[in-house]
Amino acid sequence: MNGKRVLIWGFGRHGGGLAAGLHAESRGAVVEILDSRPAKEFGADADTARARGWRWHVGDASHPVFRRVDAIIPSPAIPPRAWPIDAPPAWSPEWLFFAAHRGPRVAVTGTKGKSTTSTILGRLLGWPVAGNSHEPLLSALGRLGSDTPMVCELSSFQLWYLRQLRPTFAAAVVPSLAVDHLDWHPSVEHYHATKLALLGWCQACAVADEVAPMLTAIPAPGIRLLPRFTCDAGWFCDSQGVAVAERTDLDLLGDHNARNAGLALAVARHLGVEDDDLAPRLRLVTALPHRLQLVHEVVSTTATDRRATDADRRSTATDRRSTAGADRRGTSGADRRATGGAEGQAPAFRWRFVNDSIATTPESAMAALSSIQGALAVILGGSDKGAQFAGLARAVAARGAHPVLIGQTGPALAAALAEAGIATGVMPSLELAVARAVELLPGGGTVLLSPACASLDQFRSFEDRGNRFAAAARRVVV
Repeated sequence: MNGKRVLIWGFGRHGGGLAAGLHAESRGAVVEILDSRPAKEFGADADTARARGWRWHVGDASHPVFRRVDAIIPSPAIPPRAWPIDAPPAWSPEWLFFAAHRGPRVAVTGTKGKSTTSTILGRLLGWPVAGNSHEPLLSALGRLGSDTPMVCELSSFQLWYLRQLRPTFAAAVVPSLAVDHLDWHPSVEHYHATKLALLGWCQACAVADEVAPMLTAIPAPGIRLLPRFTCDAGWFCDSQGVAVAERTDLDLLGDHNARNAGLALAVARHLGVEDDDLAPRLRLVTALPHRLQLVHEVVSTTATDRRATDADRRSTATDRRSTAGADRRGTSGADRRATGGAEGQAPAFRWRFVNDSIATTPESAMAALSSIQGALAVILGGSDKGAQFAGLARAVAARGAHPVLIGQTGPALAAALAEAGIATGVMPSLELAVARAVELLPGGGTVLLSPACASLDQFRSFEDRGNRFAAAARRVVV
């Protein structure tokens, strides 16, 4: 890159564009930026870029800057069809990372569960985690060096840009594979093939049950399929029935997270972690923000005279935990009914507000529905990625949940729910949806944001949506 004029195309809100620019600059490149939005929308990262003298251009693939740069570092979110016909050579940020990284590494991909599974695996191995929803890979490379072992979370977009480099991994995990991102990929088959190509670059893999039959289509005769640990009767056990940890060692809500942990345990043992170390390391795992995250809790002696509990005063770190611990302490019954107080006291009602904004597919929302016990109202809807909602609608009906709809996909969800025997309308805002959800739970219960859709119709990101939900939950009055 020395002396080359390099264009960062798509700056991003999570540090990826800045990390790519710093990497290119460290190798002698002159850096410029092209994004559809002005620099002022990117805060401190854009301030850093401008302070380093990087020129910022606003525009799209038709911008004339493409004709005078020597190379491009595109954001993986930019689909191939958006490229200029005569674009200069390109390297994605992930391509640059794997071209430079020399240490051991494992990869995690999938439709849902990537971030949580990679977090669990990082704890079990004692390795840093980077990529996709975590710290940008190039940022981790600059901070930790090229020989540091790494757990790499990779999206289908990132994998597509790696198809020619084909980096190798000691192992890979695929916790799920469904339908997603049809606004980027031309077909479901293309999406699945892009994901599964990763397994051809690995020495071993652990995959979800629905993924295993697809491995026959991968030209990787030497790959070893690791048997995952199962979680039955409260214990994580290997395929021979040897128990290594209790379910309560994992403080995450939901059977799907237990399955994800089972895959991570298989890889950790394969890479040399002793069985005696697995349970203590599993206890270090905490829930990630916007992933079945308890953000607010209220108890009241009447439905019209609520008292905010200490949940309002908890620290941010405590707020980020999963609701799993509360479920294991037996609060699920209080979700369903009033709980009796001491003799002479009125019964108490409890409302919990759970932020699962990361749930951008019907499958992930269905997993969330099965993870919450007791009375439930679920907020669904967002921007359209081409998903089908019939299965989700049937799951809502079977669960007995009260759906509240928002966003661009609200009408399509309403139609699917009508087919399942549930009549509901679309609320004009998330704030009104939260208020409506509480109205549907007069005796207490859980208000769950698990939209099954992307966020960009009404919000800047899924994080923005989750934060808005938490703020609305703290303001609502019943």
